Amino acid sequence: MEPTNTHPSKSNRATTYEEVLAERGVLDDRDDVQIHEWTGIRQPLDARASCLDFESQPEYWAAEQARQFIERTDDQPFFAWLSLPRPHPAYVPAEQFWDRYPEDVLELPPSANEDLSDKQPALREMRERIEDMFAVFDPQSTWLANWSY
Repeated sequence: MEPTNTHPSKSNRATTYEEVLAERGVLDDRDDVQIHEWTGIRQPLDARASCLDFESQPEYWAAEQARQFIERTDDQPFFAWLSLPRPHPAYVPAEQFWDRYPEDVLELPPSANEDLSDKQPALREMRERIEDMFAVFDPQSTWLANWSY
């Protein structure tokens, strides 16, 4: 069955995230896919505050698209599934969230940088595979980034 447009008077075309950034003049600052300071093939698992403000973050855009969809339902039953794109690399939360967690306050759990000689072989092999795919990262900033979301 073909999906039907239940609201023919309203456009079903959503504004893409890239279009929103372009309209705001910040498309070149987009950092949710790759951190600009890191060029080359491998993306680091490092973290920093985003160059974009909160209203320009992909999570804000996704939530706004969901809100607009709900407003267009005209009280009709609907199903909505909102999958937020982060946290995942690149770890670049909005600065207002990054600043909530001072690095000197967070206590880090054991990390992949720990000695794994007494761990299962599968864990040691996983680290080797990851090291081939990603640049070395600072666990403190990555932990901070996850807390910032």
